[in-house]
Amino acid sequence: MTEPISALIWVWYGADEKSKIESTFKLGNSLWQLALTPKEKNETIPDCMYCELTNQYFGRDTDFLEVCSGDVENGLVLIINEISRTLEDLPPEEAVCFSSTIFSHPGWLKVQELSSQALKIMNWAEISIYECELS
Repeated sequence: MTEPISALIWVWYGADEKSKIESTFKLGNSLWQLALTPKEKNETIPDCMYCELTNQYFGRDTDFLEVCSGDVENGLVLIINEISRTLEDLPPEEAVCFSSTIFSHPGWLKVQELSSQALKIMNWAEISIYECELS
């Protein structure tokens, strides 16, 4: 059985695998924003929310998978891939710049739910408090 990320980050820290730690925190921060409710997104994300969220997520997903997929549980890898596919396949009405209403559409609600699941698997509430210490 794969160790939880809350244990792996300390293993990576001890082995000086900074790229794994950095990619985990970058992905976690992106997932945290994607997991916000539509109301929370509207209140906390400046400028073009669509661009802000997608630009922060894409790249971080592939970086994490590239360096960490062999260490983390397969369920997390599958969820990250599903989030990426969902964002890539958003219909035009859900991929609108400067719109505060897109987050109530089905694709964004799916991304919100999947992101919440990923954060639970990552034990984000437990590991995020160590970001400054480990980065």
